[in-house]
Amino acid sequence: MNRRNFNKTLLIAGLAAPTVLSGFSNAAFGHVGNRLEPYGRVALHLSGKSRTISYFAILTDDGLYGVDLRMEVPQMAANRIDLGEVPLLGQILTPTLNRQFAGATVAGPLHLVGNTIVLLPEGPLPARSRVWITHRNLVYRPPASARRLALKNPPARTQAEAAPRIGQAVLKDDIILGIVPPSALDGMEFGLPASA
Repeated sequence: MNRRNFNKTLLIAGLAAPTVLSGFSNAAFGHVGNRLEPYGRVALHLSGKSRTISYFAILTDDGLYGVDLRMEVPQMAANRIDLGEVPLLGQILTPTLNRQFAGATVAGPLHLVGNTIVLLPEGPLPARSRVWITHRNLVYRPPASARRLALKNPPARTQAEAAPRIGQAVLKDDIILGIVPPSALDGMEFGLPASA
């Protein structure tokens, strides 16, 4: 790399770093106090109403799997500047959702049953998948992997199919991403799952 390109890269990194490192304001993440990590409950804003989500459930022939969302989970901005091409800086920052889920395949439709997002998978999913949810300008990233759920009143398949469809899930590596429009990924095309 010649001196001019190196200086240009340093200048870009210097201008971009404060914005990237500071992120969005605390108010955008619902911060209270001086917490450094942005956490919040999964909340969907549909038809002019806000709804706090308690579970992300995956309805399979083997039973009900998913993630308990009744506590605050890590969240981050979904619409971030893509600095993946900037040398050094692109290697240490979390990739944008668009970059991370390019080439993902459709996992199935998402339905809302009460305060539970229900995924009706269109094919097999990896065991111990992680579940993320993106809606509006946020991506919620629960740290726990999907595991068997023991709900008091688990949704039946017919009940889930009759419930409002609120989006779709895609799969990339071991991450299931629930996309609830409007979201940062509304314009992306995803592949269909491979037939078994």
